[in-house]
Amino acid sequence: MWKQLIYESYDKLLKSWGIDFEERDIETTFGSTHIIRVGDPTLPPLLLFHGTADNSAMMWIYNIRMLSGKFFIIAVDAVGGSGKSEPNYNYYKNFNQIVWIDELLASSEIHRTNIAGVSYGAYLSYYYALKRPNKVEKAICMAGRIPSSQFEVISKMMTAFLPEALFPTEKNCKKLLRKLSGPIRKQLRD
Repeated sequence: MWKQLIYESYDKLLKSWGIDFEERDIETTFGSTHIIRVGDPTLPPLLLFHGTADNSAMMWIYNIRMLSGKFFIIAVDAVGGSGKSEPNYNYYKNFNQIVWIDELLASSEIHRTNIAGVSYGAYLSYYYALKRPNKVEKAICMAGRIPSSQFEVISKMMTAFLPEALFPTEKNCKKLLRKLSGPIRKQLRD
């Protein structure tokens, strides 16, 4: 039921973009990755990555019209995130962001791209540009960086999700669900 509500909210957000788009699900080593393609494929490509606990429909709602006038957009729902992508066993076992992005670009027959992201998406953009400089024209990274250690990543996630996740009472579970629900938050009842 919750997944259905999230997908309905996602679809409503996409319709509110007010432009033509194409949704695709790309099979990768790490699961099915949902992408939204917008704009003229002859324009320079721009790969977009959203932040943690967000999705492409919500993250790019205010920028997509302007960006798609200058770029061919591929907005990616991160595997393991709150969009329409579905991780598989390999994602949980040994996720490799570089291989995953390589597979996404290959599926669209893109050899070199611009890349942009916010928060976690900025991390993906930075990291990919460092590891595959020959595949990145320009990178735009907003409100994010490459963390200095895995401990830093975990501590930031704990700050965002605690105390609700640490003390999973019914009240805290509902509070965490509201925190992560975006536009469907008003539909959730106590």
